[in-house]
Amino acid sequence: MARILFAWELGGGLGHLHRFLPVARALAQRGHQVFIAARELHKIQQVARPGDPFIWFQSPIWLPAVRESNVGRTYCDLLFHCGFLDPSGLLGLVRGWHALFAAVQPDLLICDHAPISLLSVRNTSIKRMTLGNGFFHPPALAPLPSFRLWEEPNPALDRQSEDRALYTSNAVLKTIGAKPMAHMHELFEVEACLISSRQELDHYQNRTGNRHHYLGEMAEGGFGSQPVWNDTNANEKKIFAYLKNEYTNINELLKILSQGPHNVLAYVSNIDPELITQYSSSHLAFSTQSVQMGAVLEKADLLICHAGSGTLSSCLMAGVPSLSLPIFAEQRISGMRVEALGCGLSVQTGEFSSAYEGAVQYLLESETCRENLRSYREKYFSNIKSDAIGHVVTVCENILAGTIRQ
Repeated sequence: MARILFAWELGGGLGHLHRFLPVARALAQRGHQVFIAARELHKIQQVARPGDPFIWFQSPIWLPAVRESNVGRTYCDLLFHCGFLDPSGLLGLVRGWHALFAAVQPDLLICDHAPISLLSVRNTSIKRMTLGNGFFHPPALAPLPSFRLWEEPNPALDRQSEDRALYTSNAVLKTIGAKPMAHMHELFEVEACLISSRQELDHYQNRTGNRHHYLGEMAEGGFGSQPVWNDTNANEKKIFAYLKNEYTNINELLKILSQGPHNVLAYVSNIDPELITQYSSSHLAFSTQSVQMGAVLEKADLLICHAGSGTLSSCLMAGVPSLSLPIFAEQRISGMRVEALGCGLSVQTGEFSSAYEGAVQYLLESETCRENLRSYREKYFSNIKSDAIGHVVTVCENILAGTIRQ
C-alpha cells in the first residue's frame, strides 16, 4: 500500500487536524501508512485517539520575525511572512522538507495551507494534492488576486507582490534544479484541489476549470466534550461562544456575556484562568475543553465565533445563526459570505462596541435569518450526510493509481 504524508505549515487552531484526521484514519484502515508533518505538535494530544497508527513530525516552518509594513492583500503577501522574501532562508526550509521526503519516502503529499512543501516537491516525482478551505488554494489567475474584498482594487500592488514572491521562489527552484514558474498560481498545480466547504463559502468566487471540487462539511462531530449549559437559565436563549483569548475585545465581550440576559456557554482557547474566575456567572459558564460542535448546535439559538469556515459551515447546515467576530482577513471573508446569504452577521473589531448588542438581538429574533438558513439547508439536504471523507480517500487512491493527473 501507499505511504502518504500530510503537510500543515500555516494557520493556527485545531481545524487543520480536525479536517485531516478522519481522512487519515480512513486511509490507515485501507492499509496505507500515514505520516503527519504538523505546525503545532503540542496540540496532538487534543485530537489524537489511542491506537492512531500515524507517525508525527514537526513541519519545517519559518520562525524569524518579518518586518513588512504592507497589509496582506494577496496570498503572496502571506508568503512574505513565511520565508518568501529570503531565498537563502527559504532554501533552508525546502532542504528541511527534502529531508522529510527522504525519511518518509511518500507516494502522495496532501497539503493543507503548506506552500513551502508545495515548492519543495516540485523537483520530485511525489504526487500531490491540496485539502483545506478555499483560502489556502488561490485560483489560477495572474497575478494572484486580492482577497481584501472590502477595499478598492489595486492591480499594480498585486503585481508587485507577485513579482517579489516569484523572484524568491524561482531563485530556490533554480538551486534545487526544478523548473521555474511563470506565475505564482503554478505553485498550486496539483493532481486535485479538494475544498472543504460549499461553493457559497469559497473565499475566491472566480475559479475556473474543473481542477477543484467542493466537499461540503467535513467536521468530525464526535470530537470534544459534551456541552454543559447552566441549568438555572434553562428557559433563556442559549448562546455558544467559540472564542480565542487573543481577540482584541475579549474582555469586553466576556463582560457583556457574563452580565447579559442569555444562557451562555463559552470555550475560549488559551484563556487566562483569571478571566474564567472574573467572568463566570449565572449567565456565563466556561468549558475548559473544546466541545462537540454537533451537540452544541442541537440546542444553541446562536453561535458566536471568529468565522472559521468549518464552524460557519456547521452552523449553516444545523440552521443556527452565527455572529462572526473575525480576527484575520480569511475569517472576515468567511463572515462576509455567510452575511451575504442572510444567515448571520459579521462585526469587525473596531465596530464591536457599537454594533455587537444590536447584532445579537437581530440574530436571536430574526425570522428572515432563520428562513434563509432553512433554504440553505434544504438546498443541500440530500447530501447532508454525504461521505466527504470517503470521497477524499477515493481521490487519494485514484491519484496513486494514476487515474487522476494534472
